[in-house]
Amino acid sequence: MFRKFGMKAGLLLVALVLAVIVAETSYALDRDKERLGAGAILGEPTGISAKYWLDRDSAVDGAASWSLLGLGGLGFHADYLYHFNEIVKTRDFTIPIYVGVGGRVVISSTIGAGVRIPLGATYLFPQYPLDVFLEIVPGIDLLPSTVFAGGGGIGIRYYFRM
Repeated sequence: MFRKFGMKAGLLLVALVLAVIVAETSYALDRDKERLGAGAILGEPTGISAKYWLDRDSAVDGAASWSLLGLGGLGFHADYLYHFNEIVKTRDFTIPIYVGVGGRVVISSTIGAGVRIPLGATYLFPQYPLDVFLEIVPGIDLLPSTVFAGGGGIGIRYYFRM
């Protein structure tokens, strides 16, 4: 079951990237116009991800996902992220490193809630309205009991012109 889901999700992700690359020939992501991105995250949790840039350095992100570890079940999270844009920067590209704080809720046979501290990196494609990201997320579940909760994933988002 997991192999089928993983393969389908991977193929969907590749198809999305190829479709956008073919559709866009010359592009520069402008965070003043493309503030809202939506896509997928694979890992723990796996689901639909969105990000909204507040300015050049800060954003909020969130996901509706399925969690297989810990409490398991349907999960939702939202985070405030601060990006350090100057840490990984060359003449040709920048990879913002980010840190944040947020919360999560997991609905399974019980309802769980906790605090998340996402740490990650994102690559904003210079010619396409896309980003890819990789993050690890230590945290603490506070309900139904207090325990360490960790996660992480890799994802991709398409940014909409507004």
